Amino acid sequence: MLKSFIRSPFFYFLFTFFLFNENTWGQIFIRPLEYDPSRGLNKNLRVAAINDTLSLPFFEDFSQNITTSPDLSRWMSGSGTFISQDYAMNPPSVKVATFDGLNAEGMPYNFSIPTAEGKTDDLTSKPINLKSLTPADSVMLSFYWQNSGFGDPSDNKIDSLRLEFKNAEEKWKTVWSNKPPIADKSNFFQKIIPIKDSSFFHGGFQFRFTSYGRQSGSFDIWNIDYIILDSNRTQSDTLYPDAAPITLPTSLLKNYQSMPVNQFVAGGGSAKASSSNVRVHNLGITRTPTYTSYAIDKTTQNILQTRNLQGALIGPFAQATIAWDLDDINVTETTEPVFINQCFAIHSKDTIENGIDFRVNDSICKSTALSDYYAYDDGTAEFYVGSNSAGSRFALKFGLTKPDTITDIEIYFPRVGLSFDKQPLVLNVWKSITIGKNNEEVLTSQDIIIEYTSLNTYKRYHLANPVLLTDSFYVGYRQNFGNTYQLGIGFDKNNDNQSHTFVNLGNEWQNFDKAPGTIMIRPVFGKGFPVGNKPPVQELEANVFPNPSTGLINIYGKISKATLYDLSGRVMAEQIYDNYVFSENLMDISHLNNGLYLLHLTDGNALTVKKVLLNK
Repeated sequence: MLKSFIRSPFFYFLFTFFLFNENTWGQIFIRPLEYDPSRGLNKNLRVAAINDTLSLPFFEDFSQNITTSPDLSRWMSGSGTFISQDYAMNPPSVKVATFDGLNAEGMPYNFSIPTAEGKTDDLTSKPINLKSLTPADSVMLSFYWQNSGFGDPSDNKIDSLRLEFKNAEEKWKTVWSNKPPIADKSNFFQKIIPIKDSSFFHGGFQFRFTSYGRQSGSFDIWNIDYIILDSNRTQSDTLYPDAAPITLPTSLLKNYQSMPVNQFVAGGGSAKASSSNVRVHNLGITRTPTYTSYAIDKTTQNILQTRNLQGALIGPFAQATIAWDLDDINVTETTEPVFINQCFAIHSKDTIENGIDFRVNDSICKSTALSDYYAYDDGTAEFYVGSNSAGSRFALKFGLTKPDTITDIEIYFPRVGLSFDKQPLVLNVWKSITIGKNNEEVLTSQDIIIEYTSLNTYKRYHLANPVLLTDSFYVGYRQNFGNTYQLGIGFDKNNDNQSHTFVNLGNEWQNFDKAPGTIMIRPVFGKGFPVGNKPPVQELEANVFPNPSTGLINIYGKISKATLYDLSGRVMAEQIYDNYVFSENLMDISHLNNGLYLLHLTDGNALTVKKVLLNK
């Protein structure tokens, strides 16, 4: 009995809370993710051939990776290492290899013992033919490394990152390692390792990086980037004819990462940022690059703006911020989503040198969605945040450029700790909250059932009572459970919106100032209900019978649309009526399972919601 309890997820969750709560303030916690199911889904589709053998030079900066798995043309399959652009700070170029305590399937290496430490991720090269070379050819491996970045830092004795070489006897030998304490967790450091041992010069040479740390989640983060293995090098061979962007373009929007297209258009340019910028890293000699930025409508492929930019002198290992205005980017009146690609390219005369193409990382793009929702976050969670206090509330503040009707709330629940799948939660829309007090004005409140989705995928909950909003408002949730029951929601560490984030642990509202980042909650507007400056939603006169129903319901009223939802907000049935007069309308729900449903009825202006019990 005791053994089975120790191996249970609940025991795991309790240990995670009580033993590893260094990022906990009072009753609020912020922790690394403990699952990442996308890793098993995004594997490179290329089938690894065991006998593939590479030749020099070997170059990898991960900038061309299209999945989160290492490129199997250079790396062995099965690695738990994943390719990211959200965990690294100040990388040599965009995207790095990130090491943590999750395997290739995105699951903890050791689920049953949360305190377990040991070997975690590894990244192993394909065999490389060094048979024709000797120590006299001055073969060296260089790379950049970082501990933590935006992720969880390594701080225990066993935590380390190691580099190993495979000799002709197929034995691995450690040639470099690093472990805490590491004071600087925000920068990368370059290391160059000469290969002097003749036993490494054979036809199947390989190298691998291996991390050691906590095996129960995305803990003890290490990042690796810009790996070069080549001959005829020296210990001072650390400059490269390469300049690369190291960040995505900053947001096209002044306050958000995404916003409804009608709100953007109504703003007349006020919702748009005045400028955007990218940080550039020079890995070589002093140069004066030029740059081009351009914006494209992804749907129509229309070019919205082009800017040719002149940069200043930038020295070796230095960074520069390149900015450009966004004056020309305009979107005309539309009800359809618009997706704008902001792209940036460096013209620094990067070329192919000694067989290495240093041009591959010269450009980058970022997409901005003008759809039906507001978002402060970039869609990627590095951590999760929550409270263990019953009655606690989290809220995000938003603002409108014109009156609009909120119809849904999106929220991202990562799979962490004890499962809350199918558990109740209360979504709220507030008109106001009072800092320092428990006062609040709730516009609508709705019980929902928590449903998990795939990694970084939001669950959209439809509001039974959509609300017309005119200016600023707050959206969030209230949990009625506490103590060891800790619900976590996604936390984006790359976008800091603490000034718009608020928390109430049961006694008073406070500004959330515990850590930079954004809780992942999004309000959705105008889906089939009154929008713009129409009058507030009025109660529609309608009757539904019989209720309970055996499968066929009669709706009497002036109805243009009937939509049936289950209690989690999923649309189960929908029917359009075109008579626009008081009459009897039929709706067949006999194909559904028995249970309670919510029937939304509208004539295009007024709205009513009826509870329908199906009992076949």
